[in-house]
Amino acid sequence: MKKAGGDYYNLLKVTPGIKVRFDQETQELNISIPQLYIENRPDGYIDSSLWDEGITAGTFSYDVNAYHSDNADDSSDSVYSGLHYGLNFGEWRFRSRGALNWESGNKATYDSQEAWLQRDIASLKSQLVIGQSSTRGDTFDSVAVKGIHLYNDDRMLTGAESGYAPTIKGVANTNAKVTVKQNGNIIKQVTVPPGPFEITDITPSGFGNDLDVTLTEADGREQHFSVPFSSVSQLLREDSLRWEVASGQLDQDGLYHSPDIATASVYYGLTDKLTTYAGFQSTDQDYDAFLLGSAVNTALGAFAFDATQSYATLPDIGKWNGTSYRLSYSQQLAQSKTSVNVAAWRYATEHYLSLSDATNIYDQLKHTQNQAQWVISDYQRLKEQLQVNITQPLDFYNEYWGSLYVSGSWNRYWSEQSNTQYSLGYSNAFRWGTYSITAQRSYDENNDSDDSVYLSFNLPFEKLSPNFKKKYGFTDVNMGLRSDSDGTTQLDASTNGNSTDNRFNYSLNTSYSTDSNQSGNNLTQVGGNVNYASRFGPWNASLSGSDRGDKQMSLGASGGMILYHGGLVFVPDNIDSANTIALVSAPGAEGSHVGSSDNQIDHSGYGVVTNLSPYHRNMVNVDISQLDNSVYLDNTSATVIPDAGAVVEVSFKTKVGTPYVFDIMTEQHSHIPFGADVYDENNEWLSAVGQGGKVLLRGMKDTGTLHIKWGEDTSQQCYVNYHLPARNDKKNTSMLLSSMLCKQNN
Repeated sequence: MKKAGGDYYNLLKVTPGIKVRFDQETQELNISIPQLYIENRPDGYIDSSLWDEGITAGTFSYDVNAYHSDNADDSSDSVYSGLHYGLNFGEWRFRSRGALNWESGNKATYDSQEAWLQRDIASLKSQLVIGQSSTRGDTFDSVAVKGIHLYNDDRMLTGAESGYAPTIKGVANTNAKVTVKQNGNIIKQVTVPPGPFEITDITPSGFGNDLDVTLTEADGREQHFSVPFSSVSQLLREDSLRWEVASGQLDQDGLYHSPDIATASVYYGLTDKLTTYAGFQSTDQDYDAFLLGSAVNTALGAFAFDATQSYATLPDIGKWNGTSYRLSYSQQLAQSKTSVNVAAWRYATEHYLSLSDATNIYDQLKHTQNQAQWVISDYQRLKEQLQVNITQPLDFYNEYWGSLYVSGSWNRYWSEQSNTQYSLGYSNAFRWGTYSITAQRSYDENNDSDDSVYLSFNLPFEKLSPNFKKKYGFTDVNMGLRSDSDGTTQLDASTNGNSTDNRFNYSLNTSYSTDSNQSGNNLTQVGGNVNYASRFGPWNASLSGSDRGDKQMSLGASGGMILYHGGLVFVPDNIDSANTIALVSAPGAEGSHVGSSDNQIDHSGYGVVTNLSPYHRNMVNVDISQLDNSVYLDNTSATVIPDAGAVVEVSFKTKVGTPYVFDIMTEQHSHIPFGADVYDENNEWLSAVGQGGKVLLRGMKDTGTLHIKWGEDTSQQCYVNYHLPARNDKKNTSMLLSSMLCKQNN
């Protein structure tokens, strides 16, 4: 094989396992290369050159809620409006959000909450944000920054590259089939040539259950082995990288002075079972923190452990240095299907400070008259923390008996205060619906306990009565009973319903509560709400009242709009910074559903799909099942690969008009050949001739000429002069024009 510089080298010596065989008779050179040495692009790979940045467009959305309440002592009114703004130009995305608030007796106020400029950087598979943003919070606690934020974007990876999965390695003796199963389901099957192989693009489900691998040789021999699989959020695939850097001013309310900060983190998959990671944080208020950790996948489960060393200099106190340790564990036991997740165990020495702790304490010491010992003693600094979640499906002897879960959290502070909460729950289905029961106990900082038990039922009417076949009206009833150690008992009941087209949804609810410690302290409440999915967005209204004379009512609406070169299009969804949008054009297809939502093509011929997946193939569909016969679409689906936040224009070519079937014959009264092309007077292609010389056309002028070709010779061309008959009916059924002669001379 020839090198780039022009020299040659022997493949057999450079790469072990390669086999070369020349067949003299067929003059064929057969080369067999082990799968390990073949570049393998994962399923779903898309080259970045195919990403669509979309069109220049402005977006706006709103979420408005008006509220009125009356009680024995007072009445009040308020209006809240959450607003999102956006502008796309080229690869750049500008986003901003704010809130407009009004309360009776006060002036309306507007709060500008965030504004930022963003674009992707394909070469780094990353996002660049300039302005206000928040770090991910996977290494240190998430912090809000006004400045520059650069981070890798896992959405640019295929499903077989993102997340974590172990590498499956082996050696095949022949052309062999490798089958990978998880929970008895095949998640990957591939054929590999003789020699060593590696499979790196496994996409397992969940965070646990080992992978069972079967290697089937060409002669039928099989090898079986198991690959441990458990995962915590810190684990990455081998050679994978996750990182972020941010620098700017801390964006935190309540501070006298916001410090300048810098933060960075990096994760790297050293092997298919070991990931190492590190990070740092620094402020201009003499605070620094450094973190180092590792995560590992073992047969006993997945572990992650890291240590953070903080250095702070506090006014009137001096240097405070401390260490924090964190351990995470996750395991799913295959035999019992038990899922164990120790979300985090933390321990911090007395002088350890997180960035948030250090900033708040520094701010109070620097800008208030509070004495140092009071500031330190009043501030709750975490000493120990433990969070545990265990889930156990009760699946015995091929019968499902429900699911049991236990969860708990425990926090202890250096102020000697603590709080604890744990709960036990069970859920199952029965003949008439589903039910669940939850018991919870919590302790506050004074070690006072609070116990509660909650029992709930969901009863669909179709299960209560086998004759219930309605697709509209009230469909189910929900009931709940809650009791706590304070002597309060509350009974809730509600029922939900919808219209035939699901555009209306409504519910009624009632509750009754009693307090055993106070006689006569009973309360009955009744309420209801209705939601309507309009073409401008959802509208909702609610009303409630109690036997004490309290009344509440509210009205709400949300929606959005897109301004682009073609005008203004209303969006029946709330558009935020996470939406990637397809602007669908299908003139004449009013009422057709687009995408998987209830969004429709409007009277101007436009519809919107707001839930595209960026950097992946998205199929945009137009459902024409409800259209009449006068509208025809050349295609009903299109594929787009949008950038994050893009507004991608998707156009469907439509033909609108009464359909006519032309039954055309030659001058010799024989059928026109199947597949012949049909053109109009302007030589624009209209259709092709079908079986029996029939042609379906729509949107035709009342009179005209058709040019039909099935070859370049004049004997293989002819012309049809037509005159469409008038129609008195309003139906859009097709009309047959029979025995039309196609003449060779027009």
